[in-house]
Amino acid sequence: MSRILHCLNLDTIGGVESIFADYLRHDFSSHEHHLMILNRRCHDFFKEAVDKHIESTLHAKYVGPLRIPKSLRSWWSSCWSKRLLPDVQIIYNTLDNGPAWTAAQFVDRCIYYERGAAWLCKNTDRVIAKNLTQVDRFFCNSRAARRVLELRFDVDPSQCDVIYNPLRLENIRSSQVGSQHLSKTSSQSDTKVKQKFRVGMAGRLIPVKGMVIGLHALAELLKRSSAFELLIAGQGPEREMLDAVAQGLGISHAVKFLGTVSDMTAFYSNLDVFACPSLREPLGNVAIEANGCGCPVICSDVDGLPEAITHNDTGWCIAPTLSPREYFSLGVHDQRLPELVYDPSSDNLINPRALSPMHLADSIWQLFQFPSLRSELAENAIISTNTRFMMSGYVDQFHRLLSKVLS
Repeated sequence: MSRILHCLNLDTIGGVESIFADYLRHDFSSHEHHLMILNRRCHDFFKEAVDKHIESTLHAKYVGPLRIPKSLRSWWSSCWSKRLLPDVQIIYNTLDNGPAWTAAQFVDRCIYYERGAAWLCKNTDRVIAKNLTQVDRFFCNSRAARRVLELRFDVDPSQCDVIYNPLRLENIRSSQVGSQHLSKTSSQSDTKVKQKFRVGMAGRLIPVKGMVIGLHALAELLKRSSAFELLIAGQGPEREMLDAVAQGLGISHAVKFLGTVSDMTAFYSNLDVFACPSLREPLGNVAIEANGCGCPVICSDVDGLPEAITHNDTGWCIAPTLSPREYFSLGVHDQRLPELVYDPSSDNLINPRALSPMHLADSIWQLFQFPSLRSELAENAIISTNTRFMMSGYVDQFHRLLSKVLS
């Protein structure tokens, strides 16, 4: 029985954390799982999976209710690792966390799982360079993530494996939901009295997600027809700014801020099209989830999004053209963006760009005018998702790659 030490944050509900918990629930192998929580305590959302499937847990920052001084955390984690003697340590999406990387010095095999952190770190950081020398294998959630590691940190391509994020378990009913969505789309196309055409976005309300682009696109669409409505799922520091922009554009009546949505399957299934105008997206979990529920996706052609969405098959990938300055002029207050993003068309790192609201509006308008095209994309999306992104396939590939490292 192989003993695996997983090192990650579990204090927020994000893609890395949620997929890890789903993996634990879906793992029927003989591996013995141990956990090092790197940030604050485990979020209640993941407690059941952790309690049921994890053999032992170390909090790198706490001993019981007491917070460990920063100077002692690496020592504390290394002592625990030396006692545990795991066969392999997997560090999830943090290139510079002291406790995790110090503990790795006492483990024979180390895997680094890249899910977006490489975009945000500086390639001149000596600590990161030293940490990367400890890695035996790199798991990357997209080809874009692999290329960022190669281009920014000179990681050997032969050390990297790509393993796509799976469709979340809560959306596992995608075939059934998608069929209902297609029936709804067909019935709507046959009637003259049409309900609102619903455009959706989801994610943290932060500048890099490009939510403000959706508002400006909606303003343009409402000039052409009053049939449009925008639904936004998620929370974050940009909420007040987005409210103000919606009011300034005179579109508040057509925008619904839903906050945290407990049933994302129902959210996606109630949409006609999903927009993902991110300026940076290592893969795009929300795009995969929308496709899995039979919803076509219009997204930025950046980073890993063209791997999640197949252009002209499950949605459309549009080249971003706005400079950061033009993007900030849309109303964005927080001007913190990644220094570089990956451009699939040139296979290179470039300064971030934003999707034009007009280009997004034109694409949505086309799907609005041609329901048959929308139905075709939706049907393709369901087939693609059930072929490429199912949890069972993810677990099988994860274990195959893990076995290569262990052997």
